[in-house]
Order: sequence, then C-alpha cells, then structure tokens
Amino acid sequence: MLKKTVIYALIIFGIGVLYISTSRDVMWRISQERNETDAWWGAHDVNHLGDMVNLAYLDDIKQFHSSRDYAFHKPEYNGSSNVNLYMNGDSYTFKIPDTAFAGVNRYEYVWIYSKHIKYNLDTTKKNILILENAERYVRIFFGGLDLFKIVYDSAKGPHQASIAKFPKVYYASFPFPDSIGAFFNPNINQNIEYNLFNYNFLNGIRIAKASFNYKVFNRASGNVQISEDGKQLFLKETIDSKRQESSYSPVSDEELTNIINNLNTIYDHYRAEGFDELYLAMIPNPVTIINPEGYNQLIPRLQNDPRLKIKLIDIYSTYQNADTVLYRPGDSHWYNSGMQLWIKEVNKMLVKWNDTTEVN
Repeated sequence: MLKKTVIYALIIFGIGVLYISTSRDVMWRISQERNETDAWWGAHDVNHLGDMVNLAYLDDIKQFHSSRDYAFHKPEYNGSSNVNLYMNGDSYTFKIPDTAFAGVNRYEYVWIYSKHIKYNLDTTKKNILILENAERYVRIFFGGLDLFKIVYDSAKGPHQASIAKFPKVYYASFPFPDSIGAFFNPNINQNIEYNLFNYNFLNGIRIAKASFNYKVFNRASGNVQISEDGKQLFLKETIDSKRQESSYSPVSDEELTNIINNLNTIYDHYRAEGFDELYLAMIPNPVTIINPEGYNQLIPRLQNDPRLKIKLIDIYSTYQNADTVLYRPGDSHWYNSGMQLWIKEVNKMLVKWNDTTEVN
C-alpha cells in the first residue's frame, strides 16, 4: 500500500511540475516571486554580475563579472515633441526610460513576453512603432504573425490573420497541446530544471561544481559556453548550428522570404491602422559581433533585401565599425556603450520626424 501511495504521489508531482513548467502565465508568476527573494526557496540570482554568470553558477570566476553600467541622459534636443513612440521590445530595451529619447510626446513600451500594446492613436501626432528584437528571436518571432496578438487597436482588439506555417516554432503546452511538437518540446527543459533544482539552498553545491568544471575542464555549466579565447560567455543556443536562435544556423532562401513576407504584412497592417512609420530594430547576438566567422548573415541579408518594406534601425553596421567593447563578458546583453550607440540611432530618427512632415 505504501509503495502504491508513493508511486501515485510521484506521478501527481511529476504532472504538476510538467504543468507548471509549460504554462507561460504560471512560470511568469512563479519567477516574479522566486527571483526577488533571498529565501531558501528563491532562485539563484546574480544577474547584476551577468546573466550568463547566473545561468552557469560562475559566481566565483571574477573575470566574467560586470555590472549593469547603464546611464540615461536627456538628449541635447530643444525642438518640438510631436512623436508618440510605441515600442514592442525585449530585455535589451525594457529599462530604457522615455527621458532617453528626443522629441517624444508620449512613450509606450511593452515587453514582448508580458503585456500587450493596446493603442489608441492620436492623429495630431506622429505615431511611430519600433519592433525591437534580439537577433536570436528574429527567426522565431517573425516566422509567423504573432505580433498581431500583442500590438493592436484598443477598440478593435487583436487583428485576425492567418499565421504562416513555416518555420513552425512550437511553444510547450500541457495538458492539451495543439501538436506533438508542443508536447515534446526541448524549450521546457530549462523550466523543469528551474522548478526542480534552482533553489538558493542548493547554491553552494552548484557553485562549487561549476567552479571545478571551469578550472579543471575549462567548461561552463548549463546553457552556457565559453568563447575560444576564454574571455566571453555565450548562450549555447546562439552558437549551436542546429538551433534557429544561432548565428551559425543556415537560413534558407525560403525561410528568408517567409520572414520578409510576414514583415511586409505587418508593415502594411500597421500603416493602414494609422501609424506614420514602423521600424525594425534587430540587436545582434554577442557572438555575431565578437566571433563573426561562419555567421549566417541573417541581419545583413534582411536589411539589404529590396523586398523589405519596413524601415530599419541599423545597429549592426554601427557595431561592426565600433572601437569599443559592446557586450558584457558574462552576459548576453550590452554595456552602456553598446546601448548608447543604439539610443543615438533611435534619436536620429526621432529628430527627423519632429523636424519634417515625412521621413523617407
């Protein structure tokens, strides 16, 4: 009897962990609580030293440590403020305040993985929409038209459109997946590990193990890989040639055409809705800039394709010619120097919109 009870309890526990790990809403609520506490049940969090340091438990390896040195200054611009700026972005831009931008009357930002932009456009202003995406998510996010579910007119609700089927990216769901791909999804592995093993009371053991692997085998733990020169930590998915997120994964002409078609559909829709202009801002993977050998050329291929209608905020070319360190050594994000270059490009665009009736 005891054996059966234990077995059933483990089955129920396993199903519970699987459900939690495959629910975006539940994982969001749990991570919000666990990432903000130092209690034993909290999650390991040294993101202030670098998110790759955090993932790999390399707390003791000082050479990868760096702080968020972000500094926000009001731009030197004394012109009009006729732009209502909307931005759908990710972790690169969600901390940038409205005061960093020039000539903005209203600024509305939504993190791509949390809330939605429900706009009500003011036709007396220039309405600009920026779609900011880290390079590793460009192929996934614009492989379909999921943006229509996230950014929409508050009066009309989400725009109904057929979602392109190629390339298909499954998001795990349980207990009622819409496909086999959504049920057996490798993307849930890190969530399961987070729920089973990522607890503060286990930190000492994991940090010691990570330090040993690094010092003896020159290897990082988890979803992290050390660069060949040993100076940078990279997210494995950005260097694995079998992953869509990778800078080295081949991009076929068919896939590129699909992405362009979707971006053009997005562009036509939001222009018809009343936006004066749309801009695509792709932030290069650190490995794209630091180790460009073998790069799949995703960003330049998109940016230079004459079929693409959407306007661009081209930080890739700027980064290629930059003479400063752009990315933190133990993080997937930029230093303040990299961020300021991007803000500068955005402000150039905003000033033009404030100073002219139309920008070509």
